[in-house]
Amino acid sequence: MTHLTKDQMQRLLELALVRDERLYCMILLGWRHGLRASEICSLRVSDFDMTGGFLTVARLKGSFRTTQPLFPDEVKVLSHLLVGKGPSDFLFPGRKAARPFSYSGFYDRFRELCHDLEFPEHLSHPHVLKHSTGMTVIKQGIEYCRQYLGHRSIASTGAYLRVSDAEASKAAFAAFGD
Repeated sequence: MTHLTKDQMQRLLELALVRDERLYCMILLGWRHGLRASEICSLRVSDFDMTGGFLTVARLKGSFRTTQPLFPDEVKVLSHLLVGKGPSDFLFPGRKAARPFSYSGFYDRFRELCHDLEFPEHLSHPHVLKHSTGMTVIKQGIEYCRQYLGHRSIASTGAYLRVSDAEASKAAFAAFGD
């Protein structure tokens, strides 16, 4: 499973924040809420309940709609991005306000950040955000990960249970006490 570690995510977010608050917010929301790039780009102001502190995600590819709490740092950056926008406006508008920021634009900017951080090529695409969420949340239990990511099939969530031979060996050594 291709995913970024928490340390890699922190480095990615720090660089994004220095370069562009909007890009930072896109990456932060994508990682914290397990969003696909197209879901990030198509977020609307009405998806956010800033009074209650929630994000409702209309997931794609047959996944369940999920409602998740916003983290304090998300609320802070969102408060800047929501100023002057109406409920039907895109959070991340494209060149024309009536259209969302393009997937290809997000993809290119994401890849540029990853390149500058010297991340491996296989980790330099926005879908790695969803996988990174899955690999982070799965540690809390498969049922929580399934719900959080909106998976209809537990088989989709099961992909995050995979570990490397090295990780499995380390766990075996820990279990046997050697």
